[in-house]
Amino acid sequence: MRTKRWCIAAGMSVVICGMILLGPGCGGSNPFNPGSSFPFSQSSIETAVTNFARGSTGGASHATSLPSVAQSQANSSAQPPSLALAADRLLASYQLYEPISWKTTCAAGGYHEVVGHISGTFNDNGNSYLSLSANQNIHGYKCIQSGWTTEGDPYISNSGTFTIFSTHQSMSFTQGGGWTSTSDSSGKSVSCIHNISITWDNLTGGRAQGSVTCGQPTTTFTISLTF
Repeated sequence: MRTKRWCIAAGMSVVICGMILLGPGCGGSNPFNPGSSFPFSQSSIETAVTNFARGSTGGASHATSLPSVAQSQANSSAQPPSLALAADRLLASYQLYEPISWKTTCAAGGYHEVVGHISGTFNDNGNSYLSLSANQNIHGYKCIQSGWTTEGDPYISNSGTFTIFSTHQSMSFTQGGGWTSTSDSSGKSVSCIHNISITWDNLTGGRAQGSVTCGQPTTTFTISLTF
């Protein structure tokens, strides 16, 4: 509790003084105000978006490189086809369902893990048209900002498409959901909500665009980055 002294002149020779009691927060700053002591910078939020985007794209890419996928493609064209058979095979398609399980650890502690699946069709000309559906679970993750530990709230969702044309891979998907970070020293928590669109291909890399909204009252960070 703080006090503030005041005085007024009541006449030629009379001065009246007093005290006003100020509450403990009066004149202080909102702890989540970005202009004062808001715990995350634009750079920290971009680090989070980049890390989670890399986890999602890495998990999906890994799933399409698994032996079961490669073997299915090999089996479908194991014999040298005749000209007529080759024409038929251009129209042939095969169903694919492959689970995703991809964990990314943080040297300072914790991890995030993409769990879900890709599914769809591929054909003998090397083209695949797949859907991506996965959740990103975050546990004890300390690689967003020093001194803060992040958990999924409840997780980050990933939903979109994955296409393969011969050796060219590309993805387009959205991330929703969110996460909560807690200060290791004070125990104060900040929750953030993801609204991110991600595009990626194996030739040019990835791009993330959208927004992340954090805190109460809320602060919205605009995201436009490459990874």
